[in-house]
Amino acid sequence: MVNPDVAESIGCPMCGRTVDLPKPEPAERAASLDRPVVILGIVVTLAVAAALPIFLLAGNAPPPTPAVTYVLQPDTLPASFVDRPQPPVPAPPPAAPPAFPHLDSLVASINMAALASEHARLSGDQPRQDVLQTRIRVLIDFLKADLESIRADGLTAEPRAHLAPDDVVVSCAGANLASMKPAEAAMALRLFVENLAPGTKARIVVRREGAERTIEARFKEPPADIDAIFCTVRRATLTAAAPATSGSRTESAIAARLEQTLIDAPAYYVSMLAPEDFQKVSAILGMAAPTAEDTAYVNKICDYIHHHWHTEQKMLEHELKHAQEETARQGQRDMIRFMDGSRRPGTVLSETDETITIEFTNGRIRGNRAYPRGEVGRIERGVGPGVSFPGRLAKCGEDIVLLAELMQWCGQNGLGREGDCLALRILLRSPDHATARTAFGFRRNPRGVWELF
Repeated sequence: MVNPDVAESIGCPMCGRTVDLPKPEPAERAASLDRPVVILGIVVTLAVAAALPIFLLAGNAPPPTPAVTYVLQPDTLPASFVDRPQPPVPAPPPAAPPAFPHLDSLVASINMAALASEHARLSGDQPRQDVLQTRIRVLIDFLKADLESIRADGLTAEPRAHLAPDDVVVSCAGANLASMKPAEAAMALRLFVENLAPGTKARIVVRREGAERTIEARFKEPPADIDAIFCTVRRATLTAAAPATSGSRTESAIAARLEQTLIDAPAYYVSMLAPEDFQKVSAILGMAAPTAEDTAYVNKICDYIHHHWHTEQKMLEHELKHAQEETARQGQRDMIRFMDGSRRPGTVLSETDETITIEFTNGRIRGNRAYPRGEVGRIERGVGPGVSFPGRLAKCGEDIVLLAELMQWCGQNGLGREGDCLALRILLRSPDHATARTAFGFRRNPRGVWELF
């Protein structure tokens, strides 16, 4: 019979006795089962109670407390603190002086002309020295005029040392020219100039008015007056290849025509030939009895040189005539100074109580613009670059270097068509002048030949 009050019986494996374990009361069993649930409920209640204020305050957060700034007035500070010397406020760095690159270009041209003149003196070439001395004086006049224009604007340009017309070079690059013979000194001076890097300075000692002076001279590129070998090497190669005595009448005619072509045509048009053409022509001239085909080839080369020469010369003359017609009416006559401190060259066309109409030139383009009178500070009439251009041009004559400097000056002052006239005049005399070619719009093709774009 099962005892309802006994939960289970446990038997001893040693003695075989059985022990009955009593069942727990219903209340105790319920309590033992509900205890974890009660603990869990307490934990949840405490968590909710702790989180509830956070949610309630999140929707009605108080405004942030503004920062308080304390300002100390001198009358509220101790006397010892007020009287204490304060550190000085550092002064702003001085403004860099304005740069004037066109002045550097003029100074470099003066120095180059002076060295070329000294080379001519040492070489005994008095006519060329006279031309170069005139060039130096004109360039110095240009420099003085530009400096006066800068001072008139209230600006200051740093002094730029340069050589003078009658300077005698005593030494350069450590070479004492005074102790050399004239021919040796001329060669040393030429080597010095050929090895100059553009845009650098060189220390030169000169004798001026009986005293020696050391000058830090600026340079840009070696002048053509000292190194005039360009394109003459190819001419010498062709003419030297011809035999001293003509073996036949045909050979003599070929050599005579080619020699005359090389003499008449500017070196630039001769240099347009390809290297293989030079080699073939030289070989033909060295033959004792050239064939009819060889003769035709030499005549073709001469025709090619003459064709390019005369065709481009006619084009340049036509462009020069057209540019001169456009520049007959002088532009950029006045200097207009605006209320904001800027200035601009132009020509005043008309004025009313409200506006001032001014013509401006931008390169090869001319245009008019009406300005409110309140924007214009003052007008300086008759002082624009267009007024000084004729005088500068008269000083240049036919000197290519001076014309090139004046051409660059025109580009800097908005005289575009005047600059074109100068570029064309230069190219008619020196077809391979790179600065004039570039200024007029030429560009070199992959073969090195100038083409107009």
